[in-house]
Amino acid sequence: MNKDQLKEVADYFTHLYNYNPSNPTKFKQKPLLEIKRGDKTLFNHNVLVEMREGKIDRKHPLFEILHNVTDILLTEAYDLFADFMVKLKTDKMSLQSPNNEIRRVYQGFKSGTSQRWTLIDPDEYLRCIQQFSYQKPQSGAYEDYWAPRIMDWVANAKDNVAQLAANSYLTSGPTLDQESENSQGQNLHALLWYNLTGDEEIPYRPGQCGNDSPSEREFFDKYWRPFTQYIKTSYGEGAESYETDSPLDGLFNIVAEFDKNSQDFKKMLVTLDRLKNSCHGRGGFGHIFMKGGNEACAKISNS
Repeated sequence: MNKDQLKEVADYFTHLYNYNPSNPTKFKQKPLLEIKRGDKTLFNHNVLVEMREGKIDRKHPLFEILHNVTDILLTEAYDLFADFMVKLKTDKMSLQSPNNEIRRVYQGFKSGTSQRWTLIDPDEYLRCIQQFSYQKPQSGAYEDYWAPRIMDWVANAKDNVAQLAANSYLTSGPTLDQESENSQGQNLHALLWYNLTGDEEIPYRPGQCGNDSPSEREFFDKYWRPFTQYIKTSYGEGAESYETDSPLDGLFNIVAEFDKNSQDFKKMLVTLDRLKNSCHGRGGFGHIFMKGGNEACAKISNS
C-alpha cells in the first residue's frame, strides 16, 4: 500500500469515527468531515492564483497533495483549469455571475429544476478499456471511434465534479465546515447563502450562528433542510449522497490532470479510470460518474 492509499484509508476511518450516520441531526453542530489535517486551507481559485504567483511557499503541503495542479501552474493548461475553478468562486461578486456553478445550482433549487448528472454507460466504458488494454488497434479505427467518446466523458465528468462541489459548499459551507468564520467573525456557510439570496434574516453576522439559536434553526429549516432534500442527500448504510464526505482537493487534482493532458485522449482515459476509482472508493460516489453507480464501478474494477 503506497502513501496515498494509506492516507485515503486513514481519512476514511477518521470520517467513520467522527460521524454517526444514524443521527444526522448532529450534522448541524459539526462538519460532516473532521479529518485531522495539519493545514485547513481549502483549495480554491484564490489559492491557485497565489500558487502561480509564488505567494505560497513551495514547501506548503498543497504542493505535495495537489501534484497535478503544480504541474500545470506554468503551462497552457493553467487557463483551462483556472476557468474550471473560477466557476466555483464564493465571493459575493462572483456569486452574481450566471456562469458561477454555485449560483446555477442555487437557481435550480429555487425553481425546483432537478439536477442533471451526465453519466457514462458502464458497458461502453468497459469495452473501451478492454480494447485499448488488450487489443492491438488497426488502421487507427479505435482512435477514430473512441477519441470523441472519451472527450465527451471527460467534459461531462468535469461538469459533474463542479456540481458536486457546489452541492458541497451549499451543504457544508465553502470550507466544508459549517462552523468556519472569516476574519470578521461572519459564519461562512450562512454568508454564502446570504450572498445568494439577499435574505437579511440569515444569521451570518458574528455571534448569530451556533449553539442552536432560533435564527440558526430557522435558517436550517428554510434553506439547508429543503436543499438537502432537493439534492437527495441521505444518510446511513447504502445511502446515496450528493454532497461530498471527503476533501474536494483530490477531485480537483483529477480535473487538473484532465486539463494537463487535454490533447492526449489515451492519458485522459487513464485519468477517467482514476476518477472512477476515487468516486467508488471515497464514500461511494460512483453514482455521480457512471450509470449503475457503485455496483457498476465495482463490476468494471473486478473485470
